[in-house]
Amino acid sequence: MFSLKDKVIIVTGANSGIGLAISRGLVAYQANVIRIDKIFTKKFSTFYDIKFDLRNLNQIKKIIFFIEKKFKKIDGLINNAGITFSNNFSEKAFKETMTVNLYAAYNLAKFVCPIMAKNKNGSIINISSLNSKFGFKNNPSYQISKAGIDQLTRSIAVDWGYKNIRCNNIVPGYINSNMTRKTKKLKNNPRIIRTVLNRWGEPEDLIGAAIFLMSNASSYVSGSDIVVDGGWSIKGL
Repeated sequence: MFSLKDKVIIVTGANSGIGLAISRGLVAYQANVIRIDKIFTKKFSTFYDIKFDLRNLNQIKKIIFFIEKKFKKIDGLINNAGITFSNNFSEKAFKETMTVNLYAAYNLAKFVCPIMAKNKNGSIINISSLNSKFGFKNNPSYQISKAGIDQLTRSIAVDWGYKNIRCNNIVPGYINSNMTRKTKKLKNNPRIIRTVLNRWGEPEDLIGAAIFLMSNASSYVSGSDIVVDGGWSIKGL
């Protein structure tokens, strides 16, 4: 039920952190994983890597068609790549964040869905964030981009469901990564205080949700949020 044998799955932003952890998890379940990132600090024989900056929106079509030609199909796409700036209402930050976090995900899905439709089967996972659900200080660009991701997921699920293409969100809580390194050092950190499991998440904590959503185990799940936040979002007083 959870097998990913011979599935061709693209993972963006997979050089490190969540993307790398998920890629390793998919390979362990026998998937063929294509990592896309602007830099690769370490090579792994288990992946097929494409060095590409997702800000080059007009080149995304070529990358997707290249993957289809090489692997003959595309079964899955995980839009994980993301950036953030702690800069309140910066025009530059807004444009760059929207480009990487939302526009690139939209373009990847736009070209992947027709390929998946040929086999009437496919799964797309968008990596969202608690920032799409709640208000946080000094980072409107990131929050807006992730709220857009949430709605993009629902749109894809509705528009492509008739071709048996499913699209879902994984909504991480606070995960140890390069992006959260500064906030993790804060004294009396409210992020850990609110978390029911009393710890920060690790990138590996998202592997199970990714395998579930990529496999036949989730064949009737689409347009949904899988929240992986250690209980942060349900904590009351």
